[in-house]
Amino acid sequence: MFENKILISAYPFGYEKKTFEILKKNKIDYELYQSSHLPNSKQLVKLLKNKNGIIAGTEIISKNVLKKLPNLKIISRVGIGLDSVDLNYAKKKNIAVTYTPDAPSASVAELTIGFIFDLLRGIAISNMNVKNKKWDRYLGGDLSKTKIGIIGAGRIGKKVIGFCEKLKFEKIFFNDINLEKKKISRKNIFFKSKKYILKNSDIISIHVPFSSSTINMIDKKEFKIMKKDVCIINTSRGGIVNEVALLKFLKKGLIKGVALDVFTKEPYYGELINHKNCILTPHIGSMSLESRKKMEIQSVENIVNFFMKKKIKNRVV
Repeated sequence: MFENKILISAYPFGYEKKTFEILKKNKIDYELYQSSHLPNSKQLVKLLKNKNGIIAGTEIISKNVLKKLPNLKIISRVGIGLDSVDLNYAKKKNIAVTYTPDAPSASVAELTIGFIFDLLRGIAISNMNVKNKKWDRYLGGDLSKTKIGIIGAGRIGKKVIGFCEKLKFEKIFFNDINLEKKKISRKNIFFKSKKYILKNSDIISIHVPFSSSTINMIDKKEFKIMKKDVCIINTSRGGIVNEVALLKFLKKGLIKGVALDVFTKEPYYGELINHKNCILTPHIGSMSLESRKKMEIQSVENIVNFFMKKKIKNRVV
């Protein structure tokens, strides 16, 4: 009989078969909850009743959930964001919390670059037109004449800056709460205020964590500052771009294009799906094979190291 039992609720999970071998080798029993619909609070409590660990996705692990789980010892989050976990209460209850911030960084940055090309050249729009038997030739923009603004220069934002530098954009503006990041500045790469970026960029890409200070960071006030033909990308977290305000400005024709991989409520089936110039994807930022494999391995290693009382990588609580 295995001493430790965990729930694997992160979805999808199982691209790296070695993860299951590692768990078995270390005598950790597991239950797979594999559904694209996140478990709600009631389901989570029921699933975790006899478990002392969880490899979690983006489901909400609130104070009310944690209060009902006296056996839970560790939350190993697959991915970057930690806004779904009540970290303060986890700390109070001495529940370890870990995540895998390095694994998906390249994958999310690459998706961002894909969005940039699509927004500039109207790939998705042109594809839709042809399928609707409309032979409209979209006149797009050029990288060499495009000013891009990157808000957030952490793991992902920094990679996006590096890609943009190689692609030879006209200018690359960036901002970060950490003023030390100013050192990134070099030829054609400039540390600027958020207001400057909003006012002067042709494309704005968001790469900040979700927190009380970033909720609705891009709202009505910010949209008013932007260029009338701006393109906006969000691959960070839903709720950072106010979707209601975004919709209003889209309807007024004040935004050229939008690419969103994240939404306030997921799955998203809101009104933005009716807008031709919106590229909407179902939170696929980390969905490259190598990224998923790395995330799975790291999340399992965090669980194993915790139970073996070894040093844990990327422990936040």
